[in-house]
Amino acid sequence: MLKLGVLMGDDIGLEVVPEAVKVMKALRRKPDWRWSGASTRSDAAATNCTATPCRKLRSRRSRKRMAGSAGRSGMVLIRATTPTWIMPPLRKRLDLFASIKPVKSYPNIPSVHKNVDIVFLREVTEGMQSSDTVTAGSGEFRPNDEISIGMRVVTRKGANRVAREAFEIARTRSRRKVTALHKEPVYRLVCGMFAEECRKVAKEYPDVELEKC
Repeated sequence: MLKLGVLMGDDIGLEVVPEAVKVMKALRRKPDWRWSGASTRSDAAATNCTATPCRKLRSRRSRKRMAGSAGRSGMVLIRATTPTWIMPPLRKRLDLFASIKPVKSYPNIPSVHKNVDIVFLREVTEGMQSSDTVTAGSGEFRPNDEISIGMRVVTRKGANRVAREAFEIARTRSRRKVTALHKEPVYRLVCGMFAEECRKVAKEYPDVELEKC
């Protein structure tokens, strides 16, 4: 029995997740799927993984999970009780490092551009949203009312694995091309490390073109 856990989130999650569940049920080929937690209620606390919902999440022992996003109302709720909250801790707890967003145009649907077929990957456990930037606090501060300062972190592990994910996906597509977006000329160390890992991974995929921007 394959158990699939569902966390609704809130805001747009309440619209997107039920439709995604419908698609999954329509496409499933295995009769031994079982859904857990599929409901229409807001579950922002669980999606953001505060202490109590996280214990419930672990107790469900779902092998796969579908989680809706926690929007503004959920963020306000969690930040009110967790001052050091930066990003949904669920990403950290489950190590969900790659946000994968396919974008495709279809002939029967009006769109600004034609023949679009792109997959965007974004690293979502590091950067400005990383909770590992400092040992305490949020990684940002305001020394006075006119200045706000934020810190950013990039690791070789994080950059390497998201780059590798991009190359693996590119191998399954006809163009076999990866475009690495960064600001290495300006941020020589931080973006430079990301760019270095992209070039390093590219050497292992000679059949995929690396375009640097």
